[in-house]
Amino acid sequence: MGPRDGVGTGGRVDGMNLLSPASLRNRQHCSLAPIQSQSYSLALRPRAFLNQLLHFDHPKLVIRNRGFALCRETEFGVFFSEEENYADPVSGLRIRPDQIRGIFFHQQAGAPPTFELLFEDAGFVCAIHPSNAQNSRNTIEHILRSFPCRAVDGERLRAAGAAAWLDEHLEMGSDSPDAWSEISQINDSSGFRLSTGRAGFAFEGCFQPWVADRDGAVVRLSDRGQQTVVFANLLDGSVSLPMKMKRAYL
Repeated sequence: MGPRDGVGTGGRVDGMNLLSPASLRNRQHCSLAPIQSQSYSLALRPRAFLNQLLHFDHPKLVIRNRGFALCRETEFGVFFSEEENYADPVSGLRIRPDQIRGIFFHQQAGAPPTFELLFEDAGFVCAIHPSNAQNSRNTIEHILRSFPCRAVDGERLRAAGAAAWLDEHLEMGSDSPDAWSEISQINDSSGFRLSTGRAGFAFEGCFQPWVADRDGAVVRLSDRGQQTVVFANLLDGSVSLPMKMKRAYL
């Protein structure tokens, strides 16, 4: 997702600089409200934030890339330093911290909470959806109390692409030349390897498709328990698919 709706390299949303020194001075410790809508900009401490994710019970990782979107129930481990990146071998997520321009918490009334990562020149391409388990709610509360944060306009975050579902993201489109995604078959098995990334982050994981269908140029895949759901645009040049899959859907 390229910059739009005021999202740019300075961490702006609709002209509002969420990460300015003045806003940092005005940050307070926040808390989780059980019902009302709430959106916060958290202090920019990528590694400290990422290493809180292992405390969530059955969270979902959402990746939004050019022509490709993924939602996967996963566990997280400890992110360790790998050259310029923080890498987690448990979830398969690798992030370059100097490309993160904002960490946001967003919850609409009646919708599940989400933590959104704003990347340089890319927008909201990575999100974590905690489950509704009590341990996850305790972890959300701990994060909001531990990281200085301030309230932001949730509607502006949504307009900029935060909390977008998989189909919503593909409809928004993207013009990112450095983005890439690949679905490849693992030897002669029925399993597939998912790889996707761009400047700032990368993800790799395996899954076994159980359900597949198509809506226009978009093929939708999910495993048997719908723990992994993938949307891929067959006509997007940044997305590479197995020849067998292309023949089946094109």
